[in-house]
Amino acid sequence: MFFRKFIKNLNFLGLANCNLNLLGLSIYSAKLNFSVMRRLHDLKPGTKAIVLDIVGNSALTKKLLGMGLTKGVELKVVRNAPLKDPMEIEVRGYYLSLRKAEAENVIVEVKEE
Repeated sequence: MFFRKFIKNLNFLGLANCNLNLLGLSIYSAKLNFSVMRRLHDLKPGTKAIVLDIVGNSALTKKLLGMGLTKGVELKVVRNAPLKDPMEIEVRGYYLSLRKAEAENVIVEVKEE
């Protein structure tokens, strides 16, 4: 289980294609089906995703949880402002605007259709 999380973290950091022979994990990593994990602010309009985690300080985490961004909830990016600040998302049937700094702290899994 530890190695699976480790490999997923490497995938999130963009290191999934690196040589993992140093750890003896190259064969193991080839068998995993990686999900596409990204930060919310990186998504384009029309993309659907599922919230995996909220990182950052506790005040920001409480704020985002209070707005309905809990683990496992599905969301859709509706539109971005010209400089991606703020961005509008649809979550739980309502529209929510988030600043770029807030959206950077939301880790999501892109839902492929």
